[in-house]
Amino acid sequence: MNLYNSFRIGYHGARLDYYQQALQSGDLGVLPWVFCVLTERRNKVKAKAAGLLYRELQKMDFDGLIRTDIQMRQTTSSQWYIDWSNLSVEDLFTKSMDSDIRRTIVIFASFSPSGFIREQAIYMMKQYDGTLPFAILRLNDWVEQVRTVAGETAD
Repeated sequence: MNLYNSFRIGYHGARLDYYQQALQSGDLGVLPWVFCVLTERRNKVKAKAAGLLYRELQKMDFDGLIRTDIQMRQTTSSQWYIDWSNLSVEDLFTKSMDSDIRRTIVIFASFSPSGFIREQAIYMMKQYDGTLPFAILRLNDWVEQVRTVAGETAD
């Protein structure tokens, strides 16, 4: 990968093919980096990353979800160049994404290191079927606002 493309596309977007290969070989450790691609501006790259997240979510069992939740909060919080405080979950979408893909992004956003993003994601889960288990995960969140929204969603 040349350095120019890394900055033009975005660091994680430029590595998306590598992440895809890692996922195909069973390495779920790259999921936080695939999620980071959604913060980049190129819709084609974001769509591919969202598709990878969707496929992995379909295969994941409960233990895998818990591991991914923990890993995403530990890993993506170290991405200092992503200004999570100025992003919203809506920023992670493209106009062409369907409801299933948006649901997947909302679920992965609920694992975000940013309490603001987690709170938005839990609130948005009300719009999507089958998200209650993910809201329940946030009932013990350390951020009071996230716990409150998770409790309202779980009711």
